[in-house]
Amino acid sequence: MSRQVNRAQFLRGDEWKSWVRDFREEHWGQVKGGSISLKAWHMRMKQNPRKYREIQSSRFCSSRNYKYMMSAGYEVRSLCELFLAENLIVNRVSHQYEPMMRCGDYILFPDFYVRGGFGNALIEICGFRSKQVWKRLCEKLRIYLSHNLVDLVIVAYPKHNEKYAMAVAERFNDSVHFTTLENMPGLLSMLKRLQGELVSFRIVTEAEALRRCRQVDGKRIHWQRLLATTPRELWIETLVTCGLSEIEVKRIREIDSVQVRLIEATRLVIKSGRVPREALVEMIAGTCNGSAGDHFGSMGNLVRIADSPVLEKFR
Repeated sequence: MSRQVNRAQFLRGDEWKSWVRDFREEHWGQVKGGSISLKAWHMRMKQNPRKYREIQSSRFCSSRNYKYMMSAGYEVRSLCELFLAENLIVNRVSHQYEPMMRCGDYILFPDFYVRGGFGNALIEICGFRSKQVWKRLCEKLRIYLSHNLVDLVIVAYPKHNEKYAMAVAERFNDSVHFTTLENMPGLLSMLKRLQGELVSFRIVTEAEALRRCRQVDGKRIHWQRLLATTPRELWIETLVTCGLSEIEVKRIREIDSVQVRLIEATRLVIKSGRVPREALVEMIAGTCNGSAGDHFGSMGNLVRIADSPVLEKFR
């Protein structure tokens, strides 16, 4: 590095600017749009589409933005999914929530997969007033249909989204069935036919569905944004509202060694049952964002050490 700096003494004007630009691009990557190394990783991984999509899919599965625990014991992400799920459970419709489906090089997660003696169905729930969301839904539907995964593909949506839903329905004619969530009798009728049973069922209202389930942690807070916007004097209060022990948080923040503080903070997060997040750990530890990487190389290393029953020695 010193030889590179000494070399700068002999560069003038445009030569100096050019050398700085080239040196930066070689050693630090881009100013915007992510590092060169990260983009290179994505490009390299895309050469093996199946493995790449499996990695991306595993990130989707671990996002943990679930809000409700069903009476059958699994979690769903939205009130619309809760409403449909409890109706499926009460009427004993055999189903899976967000199963992994391989479609050639694609790996997709339909909201519900229904298995019946006379055919199978996929159900996608779309409840956002956004053209972009409906555009992504169209891409998924085309993939499902092109791979002949099931006998019936259903899109269920809230009635107030009917304008967008009908625009999408026109593209698929009769190959995809569109119905409102308010028409739960009609949706269940389609599914009951697949099971070869008489079309008799009980409708669970949204209010009853809410009584039958229980709320869970919900979508994880974006902790880095929280760190940037929450004053330090409110950190403990914020963490306590998220279910962490005030006594434990205060005890950990008083530990002198930054490394030990981070380890104990991570252990507290793990014990609480939450997915460890670097900014959350560092909020507990009372350090600035990024120190987990500085002291341990990566968050993964920190978690590995925190999981170990024997605390490693640090200088």
